[in-house]
Amino acid sequence: MAFPLHLFPSIHWFHAFINSKSENRTIEMHESWVKQSPRNHYLISGPNKVQKLIIPVVRNSLFKITDVEISYTENWMLNHWRSLETSYNKSPFFEFYKEELRELLNSHELKLADFNLKSIDWLMAKLQLSIELKLTQEFQGPAHLRETLEDVWYSQVFPVSDCELSEMSALDLLFNKGPEAGTFILSLPNKHPSH
Repeated sequence: MAFPLHLFPSIHWFHAFINSKSENRTIEMHESWVKQSPRNHYLISGPNKVQKLIIPVVRNSLFKITDVEISYTENWMLNHWRSLETSYNKSPFFEFYKEELRELLNSHELKLADFNLKSIDWLMAKLQLSIELKLTQEFQGPAHLRETLEDVWYSQVFPVSDCELSEMSALDLLFNKGPEAGTFILSLPNKHPSH
């Protein structure tokens, strides 16, 4: 089983990815499109609790994940940016990453899979995790991240409950912990391996 191609993946996704065997650290590129999944949305901690940021997709492109096209009929990039800025402008480390993140959001990728890979690569670099991303050459099936991570806690501008924290995009952790974010993920207990 390979890891699903999530958009700005959660802390839980990164923890499972890092703690899986190196031969299992692959991203599933041949699965069918899954609606209403983290493949085109991510969660952030906002002033009104958890906020889901969604990248809209072109409806006639819903086949394999690699065929799904991003829709630009609405200015979702600006909406995401405003939400991120509102949520994290007062966090300790947002200012150090915001310009690169804004560039990434405005990269105008045609395919969702390409944007998701860019989001994972960018987060890996900022989390200082030097793990090579391997892509599946044929369908293996996406892994299911079963149990919610326990014992995840760090200080946030807009706190969420412990059970929701591991499902936040790793962006939340990065903006609140900065250069320590990758080490924080590595230090989380590995009670229930998902692979």
